[in-house]
Amino acid sequence: MNDPNFWEKVGLPFKGYNAKQLLKKYRNKKNDVCDTKEHQSKFMKDVSHCVKGMLDAKTVDDRLTIDEEIYELLKKISKNRDFEDKYRNKATVLLDKVLHFNDYREQLIL
Repeated sequence: MNDPNFWEKVGLPFKGYNAKQLLKKYRNKKNDVCDTKEHQSKFMKDVSHCVKGMLDAKTVDDRLTIDEEIYELLKKISKNRDFEDKYRNKATVLLDKVLHFNDYREQLIL
């Protein structure tokens, strides 16, 4: 369950990128990802789907760990002034949800 390649092996419950792919895309094509509102919007949709897939999988089996790459990516987006404020804020919210997943899950169960 703590295999660093777990998400790549099992795949995510949606069609799209995994955290490693998204971080690689961000690093290699940062200018392309940030250059237009449309590109930012698409990239953030991919990031959001990735986070949702991870959290959904973790809901089923809380022994799963969240990839470090998603933390790194969300931190980078939230601090990147090239992204619109709404996308930086979204990255901050997603990071908070990932970091405090068990707290959110307990609220859902109560």
